[in-house]
Amino acid sequence: AGKFLGEPLDLQYSIVGANQDAYYYAWAKTDTEQNFQVQLNFYEDKLWTPGKTEARAVHEVTEHLRRMNEWKKRIRQNKLHPFFGLTVVHGPESLVEEGSALTLARLIPDIYDNLSPEGQFQVDSDIFRHMVYANAHIFVNTEKKLDSEAVNGQVKDYILHKMPWEDSNELAKQIEWRRHDPNLQAYLLSYGLGAKL
Repeated sequence: AGKFLGEPLDLQYSIVGANQDAYYYAWAKTDTEQNFQVQLNFYEDKLWTPGKTEARAVHEVTEHLRRMNEWKKRIRQNKLHPFFGLTVVHGPESLVEEGSALTLARLIPDIYDNLSPEGQFQVDSDIFRHMVYANAHIFVNTEKKLDSEAVNGQVKDYILHKMPWEDSNELAKQIEWRRHDPNLQAYLLSYGLGAKL
């Protein structure tokens, strides 16, 4: 990414562990002193693989932390209003941010080519998975006239047709989050829709 941008990725960050029943594997953030962190979620249902680790590094560090670092520098140089340093998961910028983070390795060939076969597979399968869930997301939020049982059955059938390996507990959580959690309703769609854009 540094070669592509024409400057090194001069990022200082720490890695911290988490154990949360949440949708994410990793989360880029700042701590209270505005130091960068990547939070890795080791909750019992999170299956970490070498490919997952590589794909999360590209997603969280090469996209999110790189962008956060650039904004931080511009704010300190008075080139960007401090307001833009405040981000929320349900803001419109999440569409661009998550779409870019998912597809960055495909947009910069040197990144993709330097991943292991497992990392390349994970990048591609992450894009596919989020697009499948985006379709399901749209369905569960437009078919409100259907009862939950009908929606769950149709959506589960659709997802399992596309991804027969998907865990049934994860499926149930995804449908619940996308249908009933206002923050995640606004945010989770940004991955698949952003990747498409």
